[in-house]
Amino acid sequence: MMYLKWGLYLIPHALIMANRYWLSWVAVKFFSTEDKLQLTHGWGWFMTRDNPLTGDAGHQARITGSPYDFWNRVKWLQRNGGNSFNYMQIGVDYDKWFAFNNWMIQDTQNFWKRPDGAWQFRAKVKIPFIKRAWTPYIGWGLFGPVDNRCKFTCTILRFNKIA
Repeated sequence: MMYLKWGLYLIPHALIMANRYWLSWVAVKFFSTEDKLQLTHGWGWFMTRDNPLTGDAGHQARITGSPYDFWNRVKWLQRNGGNSFNYMQIGVDYDKWFAFNNWMIQDTQNFWKRPDGAWQFRAKVKIPFIKRAWTPYIGWGLFGPVDNRCKFTCTILRFNKIA
């Protein structure tokens, strides 16, 4: 049943991901708070759960200019827009006992499924001739909660550098 639920949740997730590039511009332009840190008027679902519009330390290290600049806040949402929706609306509750019992061995297998049916698939397939690793990650982030919620995730086309 959770596989069906995940498949149904994939629809709004995909709509947000496909539209977040132009939605980011609209959100920052028309719905930023005066201090330029949050979104107003029902746009909280488009924010990240753990950082303001100025982004995290990694984002701030990659950008030029002030993190408060319009385009730098847009870039943050283009990369992370809909994060709160993925946690709060289509995420699942965090199971602290499942995570505690499996924390130290979570990297020993690709697939995890909790007793309530929530699941995650995370792999790393090395592609040596391009010095990258394909790292698909789908399901729910069972080991990385924010606000006691596990994020809905569907990362298919991710290629990380390898040494």
